[in-house]
Amino acid sequence: MIGEGDASLAARNTRWGAMLIEELSRAGVPLICACPGSRSTPLTAALAARADLKQRVMFDERGAAFFALGVGRATGRPAALITTSGTAMANAYPAVIEAERAGVPLLLLSTDRPAELRESGANQTIDQIKLFGDRVRWYAEILSPDSGFPTTAALTTIDEAVHRTRHPIPGPVHLNLQFREPLGPEDIGAFPDDPRLERWTHATTPWTQIGSASPAVAPMPAILTRTTRGLLVAGEGAGPAAASLAKALGWPMFADVTAHTGDSQMRLPMFDYALASSAFQRALAPEAILHIGGAVVSKRYRRWISVHPPTHHLTLRADPRRHDPDHTVTQRLVADPTATIHRWLDDLETPAIDTTWRDALLDATHAACGHANRVIQEAGALTEPLIAQTIAAADAPIFLGNSMPIRDADLFGAPIRRSAMNRGASGIDGLVATAAGWATGMNEHTIALLGDLSTLHDLSSMAILAQQSVPLTVVVVNNGGGGIFSFLPVSTFDAGFETHFATAHDFDFADIARAFRLPYVNARVRTELEEGLRADGRTTLIEVQTNRTANAALHRQILRETIAILETRL
Repeated sequence: MIGEGDASLAARNTRWGAMLIEELSRAGVPLICACPGSRSTPLTAALAARADLKQRVMFDERGAAFFALGVGRATGRPAALITTSGTAMANAYPAVIEAERAGVPLLLLSTDRPAELRESGANQTIDQIKLFGDRVRWYAEILSPDSGFPTTAALTTIDEAVHRTRHPIPGPVHLNLQFREPLGPEDIGAFPDDPRLERWTHATTPWTQIGSASPAVAPMPAILTRTTRGLLVAGEGAGPAAASLAKALGWPMFADVTAHTGDSQMRLPMFDYALASSAFQRALAPEAILHIGGAVVSKRYRRWISVHPPTHHLTLRADPRRHDPDHTVTQRLVADPTATIHRWLDDLETPAIDTTWRDALLDATHAACGHANRVIQEAGALTEPLIAQTIAAADAPIFLGNSMPIRDADLFGAPIRRSAMNRGASGIDGLVATAAGWATGMNEHTIALLGDLSTLHDLSSMAILAQQSVPLTVVVVNNGGGGIFSFLPVSTFDAGFETHFATAHDFDFADIARAFRLPYVNARVRTELEEGLRADGRTTLIEVQTNRTANAALHRQILRETIAILETRL
């Protein structure tokens, strides 16, 4: 039987949970994910009672964490994840790493046993204190409501946690909340009976409203207008302003697929393959490089700049963390890129660019790109480069998987207007769930281009797709294994390549779609892929079967012929 004291504690837990869920909403959390569990009952029950809040319930904490990560990518605000005690929150670790490396807001609320049950052998109890170590931007505990922990402290802790997911550097934050049984829920009033909360209960704003400074604007380095041979590198999130600056400076631009610069007459297409040409490298030889935004996909660029660092290598990004893996940067500008570029454009003097040098680079790379497009179109099959081109041309936000999908889109696709990807740690885990979360945050039909192993790795997240309210078209390139390994030296390792690296498989994605009750399309030609990509209000799985050996051969042909064209033109 529950005694009077126990009944009182159950009621306090219930009110406490309602108060915390309300504060998450007031603080601007756009969506709350919850995974089933007992210790989290006060929070989950309060969430279930709030039909006005955007929420998702998922059985897999790993997928739920990546889904919340996707929402954060789309909205710039932290989605929250609620889990029970024990190993539940540990499943979020891969998503936490991605959020930390990529600078994506994410709020994690683990529930825990009270202190007296720690190190006692109590069931489903592990050490959850600072579970993620230094991977999170901030960590705090909220004690059980019967411990004397002030209700106002609980509110300010929620407010601080939401703020820390975005400032000063966006990323994950972990709160660990203790609850002592009985957990409830009880049919009682909404919030704790605390006279100090009278102001809060009659308001709609968070207990503590936290402001932040306006983004800084960096002064324009004089080297920009003095350089006769300058290269602008537009990395992840550089935006259209980067293209405007390249045009104003007259600099050729290497725009990564993640840059979202839009089309530009200064863009050097197929830059990664161009760098395989010694003639292009000799002709390029910039005096200065201005790198705007985050990292780029091209591995050849990294190799090239480490061997041929320019005299002046400048970076402009809002993230104050060092992004200089080759240690060639001579000047780091930490400021809002868009605001800074607009200020520079107002003050820009006549640049001293060598137009003959620039135009030669543009003409040569455009000739190579035109030839590559003809090879792809004339291949007569739905190859992986053609898949990337077809999807890049679609009028929808695009989520790109790691390994080959993002590389093919970077090499062969036209500039993509809106895209997302998990390039913080560049893993293949959680991509299905992240794409679903990103589509939900964008609130419009979205396309995801994923590899077969990435999809299989996140197979449990197919259950998320089955409940997806915002349509997501998942295109799976099924080449029977890890296609990217065919481009690595290990591909010559005959004895164990297929089993230990390519991890060859014969899984049928039609059966997978059927198991999760998802509409399925087997696209064998381009027109079937284009038809499948058209939004019809349903989340759909499209499978395109390709051949790894033939795909590697096609890429090598295009690379070889690109080099030949550049060697004759430069």
